[in-house]
Amino acid sequence: MNYLYGITYSLIIALGAVLVHEVGSQLPIALILFCSCSLAIVVFHLLNVNKISAMYSKLWQVKSLWIVIMLVIVWMWLCSMYGYYLVHPEIFMLLYFSVNFFLGLANKFFNKRLNTWQVITIFCFSMGSVSLILFKFIQTQLPLTRLNDVGMVLGILGGISTFVYIKLSYKLSQITELSSTQILAVRFWLLFFVALLMFVLLPKEHLILNRDSLVALLVIPLFTMIIPLFLVQQSIIKVGPMSTSILIGLVPAFTYLVAALTAHYYQWQVLLCSLLFIIMIALTEFCSIV
Repeated sequence: MNYLYGITYSLIIALGAVLVHEVGSQLPIALILFCSCSLAIVVFHLLNVNKISAMYSKLWQVKSLWIVIMLVIVWMWLCSMYGYYLVHPEIFMLLYFSVNFFLGLANKFFNKRLNTWQVITIFCFSMGSVSLILFKFIQTQLPLTRLNDVGMVLGILGGISTFVYIKLSYKLSQITELSSTQILAVRFWLLFFVALLMFVLLPKEHLILNRDSLVALLVIPLFTMIIPLFLVQQSIIKVGPMSTSILIGLVPAFTYLVAALTAHYYQWQVLLCSLLFIIMIALTEFCSIV
């Protein structure tokens, strides 16, 4: 049952990626980030309105860890927001979340949760699937530009920072015994001020919004930040950082499946590789349990 948090997170992120690409591409990055942070801070503080003083009192005892987590989050979200725009979202998501899967796989091996042959088998099939999907995506996006290259690098760096955040967030929850919503309430402050600065520097013409834009600025934070972050934080606490890193590797496959269903276009090679990658993720968790 606890694995459903990570699986549902992956599905909602996949839906959110398609939503941002279709709806949010017309909105400035700074505006989306500022609205998302503001709404998330308000929502998660309201959910803990009677525990705010105790929450910050516990955090102050581990303020160094709190600051590091907030710095990692700033880097993670800047990679995500700009990566979406510099390279096709399917390529970005593949690199971003596959990195988490492979780091989680390595972590399980070094913690002796999987034996050598299990890791080699899963790694070879998974890497083969990811490589073929990436090749097919790049093939359809030719010619690649330098900006595309930057976007792919941001995808890899963003994935690494997400893995680091998952580990640090789990450590914070163990030390402070804060709940998922409490951790989410306090993790955005530095990102909020960065987003506020970006928002202030926006040209005034970018602030002229119509009704559809306002609706998008409410819907996008809901599906890209508030709901998925609650689910992934629950997964971190319930099943641990290693399994969460493995499970969010489902995002690229889910993203492609959602895009194929909504756009009614797919490449059978990518579809088969996506399904194989899902099987490898399931096998990774199954082998580490039995």
